[in-house]
Amino acid sequence: MRRVLVASIALAACLVGSVALAASDKIIANFNSIEPAGVNVSGQITLNAMPSGETQIHGALRGLVPGTEYVSFIYSQGTTCASGTPTTQIVQFVANPSGNANFTQKVTVGLSQIGSVSVQRVSDNALLACAAVAQQ
Repeated sequence: MRRVLVASIALAACLVGSVALAASDKIIANFNSIEPAGVNVSGQITLNAMPSGETQIHGALRGLVPGTEYVSFIYSQGTTCASGTPTTQIVQFVANPSGNANFTQKVTVGLSQIGSVSVQRVSDNALLACAAVAQQ
């Protein structure tokens, strides 16, 4: 009976440890709207580190122009999209009739290499929103 109790406690400790590790491998950041005037893009990005070294990215956006094509990029330098050059395209997407968009994409960039994520209009490459990724 004592062996079963010790084994159960050890298993519980391992599970708690793995859940704590998994929680620290997830970052949620908010998009902040950037010029041009009159554009009010908002939303959230969730980044999950994968065991393979990749990052799974889920974005939920509002305030887009319906039917317009957008692209999202990773910036590795700093936490401001406007202060660097994008390093990796995440996804290209079209806003739905309500001006919203959701996407989930896996990228070959490690979570620790992501400083910020942008939303840009494809037609003129205008930077509309940026989410700073605060590393924990």
